[in-house]
Amino acid sequence: MGLEQLREDVREYEVEEIIAQKRAEYHKGTRLLYQCQWKDYGVTKDWILEKYLRNAKEILNSWKIEVKNK
Repeated sequence: MGLEQLREDVREYEVEEIIAQKRAEYHKGTRLLYQCQWKDYGVTKDWILEKYLRNAKEILNSWKIEVKNK
């Protein structure tokens, strides 16, 4: 299931885990994008802006600490 299919559904999907990040050009600068594993849906191939992960703050903060400590 891709992000477009998730967006069409009005339900809120829960992030189980962040599995990857990358930096990409976005408008007038760069932004971090995240690839997620979604509860009950698995991993999508889509990359998500941090602002769309506002309901997964604990998972995002844990990810950032893990990446920083590598």
